[in-house]
Amino acid sequence: MKRKLLLLICLAFSIKMQAQLNVSYSVQAHQDDWQLFMSSQVIVDIAAGGKMVFITLTAGDEGNGTGNYVSSVPFFLTRERGSVYSSKYAADINGGIVSDTPSLARVTLNGHSIVKYVYNNNKIVNYFLRLPDGDVHGAGFPITGNKSLYKFKNGLITSMTSVDGLTTYTSWTDLTNTIKAIMMAEKGLDNQVWVHTASLDSTIVNNLQNNSGDHSDHYYSSKAVEDAIKDSLWVGINWFMDYRSSYLAANLSFNNHQNAAALYALCAWGLTESRYQPSFNDLHKSYLAMDYFTVRRAPVGSAAGSRNNRGGDETQVAGSPSLTSPKGNTGLLTEIPMLVALNSPVVSTQEIKLLISPYEPGNLITTIFDKDGNTIYSTENRVPDRQPLIITLKNKIKVPGTYTVNNILNGKYVENRKIDVQ
Repeated sequence: MKRKLLLLICLAFSIKMQAQLNVSYSVQAHQDDWQLFMSSQVIVDIAAGGKMVFITLTAGDEGNGTGNYVSSVPFFLTRERGSVYSSKYAADINGGIVSDTPSLARVTLNGHSIVKYVYNNNKIVNYFLRLPDGDVHGAGFPITGNKSLYKFKNGLITSMTSVDGLTTYTSWTDLTNTIKAIMMAEKGLDNQVWVHTASLDSTIVNNLQNNSGDHSDHYYSSKAVEDAIKDSLWVGINWFMDYRSSYLAANLSFNNHQNAAALYALCAWGLTESRYQPSFNDLHKSYLAMDYFTVRRAPVGSAAGSRNNRGGDETQVAGSPSLTSPKGNTGLLTEIPMLVALNSPVVSTQEIKLLISPYEPGNLITTIFDKDGNTIYSTENRVPDRQPLIITLKNKIKVPGTYTVNNILNGKYVENRKIDVQ
């Protein structure tokens, strides 16, 4: 009954969703990382009508390079195909054109030939850089020359060639400039965007060192995107806990857990259909009931309106926002998706309707901030149960622009959502 009610409400809201795309990025090492550790936020971004761009840095070849061992299909291609399947599913359950088939092409960005899959009228985009898998500790594998992102970043090797042999990155800066070129090519007119990636945090959370012991490729993929956008303050960064998340309590709703399992199962199916051992096992399933992330940096300022594929100058704001900024995570609150949909387009002087899916009963504080972090409006609502509820904000935004909707539930859970007001 809860699921039917949520679907009916979402359907009612979807009728009003606008064509404008808010762009989010997921940057990860392997083809299954976002499904295991970031799926709930990816679903939220897609459900809001936005464009989702996945940038996967390694081939996830596990020492096989372009080889195969029980199939005629190279191992890395089965993983890549499974990742495309799961991104298609994420779009389809949120209004995608189910009959569509992802299209495959090669594009050249920053002088590098890169594989790109596009789906659902360019709302779902996958880039695969196919760099060699570096293994858990960054030692690499013999068949690909023992190369890894760890060695590349730390100057132990001077170049990395994709496993398909079609492009070579001659420096770490060459790689990070390519990541930035991808982001600039896909952002359209969205002048404030978010990127989801693995946490680089070493602080203690719930008696655990946050994300310590993570896979080397996870860590250095995150380092790569952070280096790529270090001066692009209009890009917000969400840090996700990866391997360590399995030590923490489950925090996803039943539906989000189901979605995570389905997304990962499709990744596993990419292996199964080519006779490789499926990865849908107890270890990987232990990550599916939780997503933990914090706001590393909220976006400030805005990008210039037009770009070529190699990027360009940006409008920048001096200084980086504090992690305790009202637009970011305050303290050690756990980030979970709550805002399922809002009426769109959002027009100044008109009411805003928010569809909230709470994780637990209690008190919900909803605050609207402008792009400089100033409070525009704040309200508190009682959440009687875990059923979806609608919050109506009447005539609270007077001036068109970009704003952030911040929801805090019971002082424990937080979510931020950017909205563009016409």
